[in-house]
Amino acid sequence: MPNVEEQLHPIADGTKLRISRTTVKHGRGESHEYRVNNGPPLNGVTKITKFCEGDGFGAGKGFAVKEIRDSGGDLKAPDRVSGEAADLGNNLHRSIDNYITDQIVDEEDDIFMAWFRTFGEYDWLASERFVCHPKGFGGTIDAIAREDDGTIAVYDWKTRKRDTYERNGPYAGEKAQISAYAKALQAMGSNWAPTKAYIVYVMRDGSYAERVEVDIEKYWRLFRAAKIVADVSDKINAKPKQEVKK
Repeated sequence: MPNVEEQLHPIADGTKLRISRTTVKHGRGESHEYRVNNGPPLNGVTKITKFCEGDGFGAGKGFAVKEIRDSGGDLKAPDRVSGEAADLGNNLHRSIDNYITDQIVDEEDDIFMAWFRTFGEYDWLASERFVCHPKGFGGTIDAIAREDDGTIAVYDWKTRKRDTYERNGPYAGEKAQISAYAKALQAMGSNWAPTKAYIVYVMRDGSYAERVEVDIEKYWRLFRAAKIVADVSDKINAKPKQEVKK
């Protein structure tokens, strides 16, 4: 059964915006759909950013071949590794949310502690907040912080294998994702409208965490282009409405 959650988002004019998120599980993965004041469903940002990267099939094929080779020929290795990575990411998000919301420090979690050592003392304002944009998409922001200079910044958490991150660095789709979140907060007139956006990459071996600033305007353009493609894809793949017999 889908899981429906609801939040009231504080707006700068003193009002609050009602945003709901419906989560549907797909094995180890999940998809999200958003609604504003019980309006029509909106696609999640991450569904749209899948259209940001280039040769997704080629990259996926390369990943699968490497994991099968490294595992000694286990054909199930790619699915297993992807599932384990998703679990680590979900656990990190949960641990950080618990810290920001309730000041709980999970000292047994090496990945969380890699994040905590660098970012634990930041001025965190909110965690795991739903957002929406008039252009027809929604999302869940990992965290919002007040910077030392008083400006507001939006944050996104990513876990990576250290060798992969140090070889490839951040991906364009990840930067487009957080730019969309920043633009959504601005368009909503949120109490937490940001002027900066950051992705924090946390190494899965717990060695370190690194913050990367994102050019919001530049990658917002990429996101808008991806949304055009996503909208066309939705129309092409939409099931035709069946006529009602009189």
